[in-house]
Amino acid sequence: MAEWVCGISECEKRFGTIGGLLRHQIKDHPYESCKVCGEKIPDGIFSIQHVLGTHGRREYVLAYNATSNDIRYREKIKKLVELEIDVDATYELLMSERDEEIQKLLEED
Repeated sequence: MAEWVCGISECEKRFGTIGGLLRHQIKDHPYESCKVCGEKIPDGIFSIQHVLGTHGRREYVLAYNATSNDIRYREKIKKLVELEIDVDATYELLMSERDEEIQKLLEED
């Protein structure tokens, strides 16, 4: 079993599943604004998926001042994750869980 490590800032928390890592990135890290379109998205894998999947390499290079090594590294991560899990479906599931938790908190007030 592969061990997944959070690469956001210097977090480096470890997870036994990619699902656990993705849940952590949505719940425990702030969202970032995409430098291409301004959309607020969870940092980490979801950010990589968004920028490279929605905007592509050229936009990534221009907006983030990235190098070809930066792109290759993120594409490799993206590919490894996609071999394990459907990122879009997981995003939808985790966001709905988060929305349910927020709704429960609001109802308690």
